[in-house]
Amino acid sequence: MVDGPARDPERRRAGAPERGASRVGAFSVSLFLIATLLFLPPLVTLGEGPADLFGLPRIFVVLFAVWIGVVAMIYLIAERVDRPAPRDD
Repeated sequence: MVDGPARDPERRRAGAPERGASRVGAFSVSLFLIATLLFLPPLVTLGEGPADLFGLPRIFVVLFAVWIGVVAMIYLIAERVDRPAPRDD
């Protein structure tokens, strides 16, 4: 029998991505899809109306709130990513 990468746990671990990296990628793709849906015209127009909030038309407040929410989620996802350790050369 040949000892290949599948049999050697050290080789398999070295080449495989970390478990958290795949979750971060999934969250990033999900966030992109949700943000895309939230900025589509049928959903954006739900915020239209004659009422003003804080002196601004309601649609501006809704768009700004969604944008702030997306940016906050990007920040939280970026914070979860492990930064590579500094190399000793």
